[in-house]
Amino acid sequence: MTPADPAASSGPIHTTAARLQAALAGVFPPGRFQHELLPGPLTVPMLQQLPHARAPFVGLAFLGLEPANASGRALSCKLSWGAYLVTRNPRHAPRLLGDSLAPGMAQMVHALVTGLHGMTIGGERDGGAGTVALTKGEALSGGQWNDAHAICWAQTLEVPTTFTAASPDRLLRLAQSWDFATDTILALESP
Repeated sequence: MTPADPAASSGPIHTTAARLQAALAGVFPPGRFQHELLPGPLTVPMLQQLPHARAPFVGLAFLGLEPANASGRALSCKLSWGAYLVTRNPRHAPRLLGDSLAPGMAQMVHALVTGLHGMTIGGERDGGAGTVALTKGEALSGGQWNDAHAICWAQTLEVPTTFTAASPDRLLRLAQSWDFATDTILALESP
C-alpha cells in the first residue's frame, strides 16, 4: 500500500505524505529525478542502502509532530517533514548554479520553495491539514556524504493539522488489511 491508497490512508500523516509526494513529483519530474519516501531523516548509511539512489535525488521523510499548546479533545499540531535534495557535479560552481550535466542546488531549492511553500493540503479522510510552510533549510557538504562532488539540501516543512478519531469499524478494517510477514517482525532480545 502507498499513502495515496484509500485503504492505507488513516489520517493527516498519510494524506499529507501523499500530497507532498505529488507536489514534489510535479516540481521534480520522476523521469529526471530519483524520488524516495524515507523512514526518517536522510543519513549517509540510508542513502547508501537505497540500491537505485542516484543524483539528482528527492527524498521525503516524516520527522514528527508538535502539539499545539491549547489542543482540546482533538489533537491540533504541526506535522514536520524533511525534504532532501541531492545533486552531483564534479565542478564547484555548477554544483550550486547548474550546467548541462545536472541541475544546481540553487535551482532545486528555488523549485522546492516556489512549488511547496504556501500550498494548502486538505482531505476528507483527516481532520483537515493546512498550509505548508518551509522553515529551516541548510546545505550539507559533500564531505558529510562521502562524495566530494555531491551536495545535499535538508529542508523542514511544517503543516498544521488536527487529528480526529476514526470510527472503530474503520480501524478494524485497516487492521484486517495489514499483512504481517514474518520477515518484518522484529525480535527484541532481552539484555
